[in-house]
Amino acid sequence: MTHCFVVDTYAWLEYLGGNVSYKQLMDETPLKTPIIVLAELSRVFRRRGVKEADAQRMIENISGRSVILPLDSVHAVGGGALAENEKLALVDAIIYSYASNDEKLLTGDEHFRGKKNVLLVK
Repeated sequence: MTHCFVVDTYAWLEYLGGNVSYKQLMDETPLKTPIIVLAELSRVFRRRGVKEADAQRMIENISGRSVILPLDSVHAVGGGALAENEKLALVDAIIYSYASNDEKLLTGDEHFRGKKNVLLVK
């Protein structure tokens, strides 16, 4: 049974974009967001030309709705190993390193299809 979701960049972008499937799941379940996701979101917002004030508001909203998970040495080293073993990009692997039986990774990123402790939603 999932007690909460670890939310990746893909999931937050879908949620912010109004995807009903993500909204329903994320509004009903406690959320945790690896801090590196905030960095990815910041980059995406800049690439999409989102106004700085709007981007800041969205980041603050995410931080208020979700426990922000720090990047510690356990997840940094674990993410490096996962990147190599699971053939994932390093940032994806770091995010994936936070997933567990009780805290599934919520994503729509196809790189995670078939991986353990992932809820893939489109």
